[in-house]
Amino acid sequence: HLKNKNFFAKVKTKHTNDSINLSDKLEPLFNKISARDSPYDNLNDMPDRIYLIERLRIEESSFYILCATSGSGKTMFLQYLVCCLASGQPLFGEFPVTKGSVIHLDQEQSFNQTMRRYIRICDKLNIKYKNLDIDRVNITRNLDSCEEIRTVEAELMKQFNGKTLAIIDSLNAVSEADENTDKISDILKIFKRISEKTKCAI
Repeated sequence: HLKNKNFFAKVKTKHTNDSINLSDKLEPLFNKISARDSPYDNLNDMPDRIYLIERLRIEESSFYILCATSGSGKTMFLQYLVCCLASGQPLFGEFPVTKGSVIHLDQEQSFNQTMRRYIRICDKLNIKYKNLDIDRVNITRNLDSCEEIRTVEAELMKQFNGKTLAIIDSLNAVSEADENTDKISDILKIFKRISEKTKCAI
């Protein structure tokens, strides 16, 4: 996707202050790199991306992290996004979505709190929650040991299979691991593997 873009690097020393166009350098390089375990030898041979919400660049088989301060509305936004995708309604009434089934791994809120919020959002969208393909689940253990991680990975693989989108709210509630440790990296790798194998965007 470099054909219509120009990427430049600034090279500044006491002798020079030039810009180098990297586009011509990068495209041949990228075309030589195959994705890990990919059957495609060239990026041009890969299938087109399948976007769930193109405006947000959310596509299948991908993993995303939404970051913001506590109380800023992350969960509210995600539940609204879930309702739009499950109903096929445009996001913010403007951006098209690909309708699909959703699973909400809800580790933050109580069942009643989550359901009340879903119902209020659906009322605003003039849709019925009971008509939407949304599963709310939670896991009863934290991912704080190798054995638990392997067990939960197998469970989530089954639950996420066939789903278009999975919401995990939140990573902190799933594991008490510090964000700078190898353990949290292992947990992120689990969700990436699940997304790649099930084609479910997480």
